[in-house]
Amino acid sequence: MSTFAASSATLTTVDNYLSDGPNGKKHSVYIFDIVLATQGGGTNYIPAAQLNLAKIYGAGSAIKSDDSVIVPVSPSTDGSKLLFGGGASNAPADYTGTFRVRVWGRSL
Repeated sequence: MSTFAASSATLTTVDNYLSDGPNGKKHSVYIFDIVLATQGGGTNYIPAAQLNLAKIYGAGSAIKSDDSVIVPVSPSTDGSKLLFGGGASNAPADYTGTFRVRVWGRSL
């Protein structure tokens, strides 16, 4: 597969709002429904720009649309990628399916 591209996949914004961040700055919070096709890992990552963010500060766990899987999600150390964790190893891993995830960071 390849890096996630919103133009060739389904990315639906469920909600978005501004929240107070450090030093009195605001950051954008998005709740997305995202359809992955063997994506989310270290090679097939989700770029911040595809989520309308210049930099990702954090993310909540992703929940599969049928509630069968809860996946830990985190930004890369530089905030340029959203990575899905892979089970017991906690290494980035690719997933297939529709997931809901909350992501926050600096907007483009």
